[in-house]
Amino acid sequence: MAIIDGTLSSVPFKTHSVAYTCTFNNNWSEENHPIEYPDNAHWSPPVIVAHNDEFELWELNEKASDGVEEVAETGATGDIRDEISDAQDDQEAGDFVQGSVTFNNRVQEQTFDPITVTPWYFKMSSITMIAPSPDWFTGFSGIEPSDTNNKGEMVWFESFEIETAPYDAGTEEGDEYDGDNSAEDPQDVIRKFTTSNVPDSEVFLSKDKSTILPVASWTCEMTSSECVDTKERPDGEECDADRCDESFNGVKLSSWCPKTCGVCGTRKPTKKPTRKPTRRATPKTSTFKPSTFKPTTARPTTATTRDRNLRARV
Repeated sequence: MAIIDGTLSSVPFKTHSVAYTCTFNNNWSEENHPIEYPDNAHWSPPVIVAHNDEFELWELNEKASDGVEEVAETGATGDIRDEISDAQDDQEAGDFVQGSVTFNNRVQEQTFDPITVTPWYFKMSSITMIAPSPDWFTGFSGIEPSDTNNKGEMVWFESFEIETAPYDAGTEEGDEYDGDNSAEDPQDVIRKFTTSNVPDSEVFLSKDKSTILPVASWTCEMTSSECVDTKERPDGEECDADRCDESFNGVKLSSWCPKTCGVCGTRKPTKKPTRKPTRRATPKTSTFKPSTFKPTTARPTTATTRDRNLRARV
């Protein structure tokens, strides 16, 4: 998976944190994936997290964590939020946001609260359950929303888009859109569905069975940027405006303390994105498996990172 479309900004990667407002767009439909497409097709509350190289929300060809297993099998996010919290304590993850349950027959997109990405938490990962299903999900893993511009400078993306495929978490048996299945024993690795390994039921294949189209896309736009000092300076000292002209290992301290030393070159995004009014389904706590969950008629809302106790089963 990779960024398929993006526009670079002039915001420097090394000296600035940025905030992105992201939108989840549904592409899983009876038209794109007609075989056994379920009447109650829906998505669990999506989760997006910013992190560094030391943390993986999930990884292709690796075994799913308990949190990923819970999301892929039930849609609940309690365990994966705990894993993110532990990563935050270990300084491996930063900001994260969570959305809400959406049913495909009513809602085709949802927009999340802004998520902050920094020079030290510079990757983004996401996950949401394809429901109902045994243990299928979609999302992206370890995307870096930065690149080198034509001047050779590393900058953040102003906007970008990612398309994501269906994945099997390798934790539960089953070939159909059904959540009542036996555990995979032994547990298998996470794998991407392709035309060569699609389930015997042929779910996810296109009408002519020639391909598997993306089930979702994620679009993100920068809404703000802020100059920041390096979180941990190599010399172990704190930034001090009186020492900006000093050097450590041949590098000026202002390189690590641009905010304190006033060398940011601060620039705001050219414009803020216009957020489309969208309907969102409200996540409900449930003890039912995904195949028995019924849509709520409550007015949709957007969940935030302060909702630490969500235990939705969808």
